Amino acid sequence: MAGKRSADDSVSLGPAKKQARTSDDQGAEDVNAEADADDKEQEGAGEEEEEEEEVVEDGDEFERRRDRELQEEMRKVDRDKMVELLKHFTPEQMNRYECYRRSSLPKPVLKRLFQTITGTILNPNGLIVLAAVGKLFVGELVEMARQVADEHGVSDLDEIKPAHVQEAHRRLEAEGKMLRERKKALFKSNRM
Repeated sequence: MAGKRSADDSVSLGPAKKQARTSDDQGAEDVNAEADADDKEQEGAGEEEEEEEEVVEDGDEFERRRDRELQEEMRKVDRDKMVELLKHFTPEQMNRYECYRRSSLPKPVLKRLFQTITGTILNPNGLIVLAAVGKLFVGELVEMARQVADEHGVSDLDEIKPAHVQEAHRRLEAEGKMLRERKKALFKSNRM
């Protein structure tokens, strides 16, 4: 639209350009050519700004893509390591691992327990985190109970007893791996 200006189009032309239009038709064509050149320069400047914005956006997108690729690569390395580890499992170890993978803590029970203890409602993402942390804790407790059972001369094929779990809990607490609220001293003596 800017390139097709008529000689009668005086609204879009500035005062200096109006004087050039009155001199003769050749001058009007020159003014129109200058106006077209100015418009193209402004469009070019606008395009450069858009390109700079695209470069910034492309830079962000590049970083996101690179992060995703790194995460995928790390997952692949972890998978390869796990496959290599699984090749060396005994059938008993494989059975335990499969049971561990299939096991989960019931989310409705966790949700109700959390709500009873804290008095707040846990959102779905928080519930997933709580289930994962709970599963890790139970796994660590069972592993320690298995060590206690081994120390008492119980075979790996035999089941662990509640006494083994209680001793494992006591040991984890002694090591400081149990998160418990510490009782505050009612009367601190800060005498000098």
